[in-house]
Amino acid sequence: MVAYNHTTWQRVFGNPSDSVLLAPATGPAFSLVSRPGGAIGLVENQVFTAAVNIARAALDRAYAILNLVIVGTPPGVGLVPADFDRHFEYCFRVGAAPVASWQTVRDNLVRIRNGLWSPALQIVDKNPNRAGAAVGYVRCAWSEAVRFADEAREVSFAGRIHVRFGSYNAANTAANQNGAASTIAHEATHKFTGARDWAYIGGGSIGWRAMPPGTPLPFGNLTNAQALNNADSYSELAMAMP
Repeated sequence: MVAYNHTTWQRVFGNPSDSVLLAPATGPAFSLVSRPGGAIGLVENQVFTAAVNIARAALDRAYAILNLVIVGTPPGVGLVPADFDRHFEYCFRVGAAPVASWQTVRDNLVRIRNGLWSPALQIVDKNPNRAGAAVGYVRCAWSEAVRFADEAREVSFAGRIHVRFGSYNAANTAANQNGAASTIAHEATHKFTGARDWAYIGGGSIGWRAMPPGTPLPFGNLTNAQALNNADSYSELAMAMP
């Protein structure tokens, strides 16, 4: 990826971003968009094509498993992992009443999956002058901020998914593919459900599930209501499914 070194004038008024339309083998085409003055490299093409497919497949699997759970399939039967209940508890803090959360999560998974399977999907290189050290973001349009003002949500349906390409473009490795997929799933949850960042819990479910039963959940101040509207909860549900 060419260094992001063009001037402020160029950023505001200069050359349009390069855009490569990718057609993954397992889904519809999507656009990978560089920052102005940049270009899409071969490794970025490879990594992000794989990452979008990984995110799509993970969310599809989570959706299928949750549908089976809703109709009464017990853990350990068919596609439903034996450790599903503990994983779902980690992600959504449901306590002794998981049924009340199943439909909410399923409805949001539908929105996220529809967005990631849309040929209008755009993955854009993150502007380093926005969002600080964050690996990704989705900007909320001014009109959304006014029309949907709600301190419990980060409505950003108009913004595109931005990912810092430089975090994943050093080499076409499984680690970079999966890292990019997790970021895409997280940002897609922002974009397509309006979820916010109540807590960053990604990457923790596997370790917690390995602990003895009764081990307190990390981020114990995260409530069920917050978790149901938390971007990392959906990314973790899909990407760390047992």
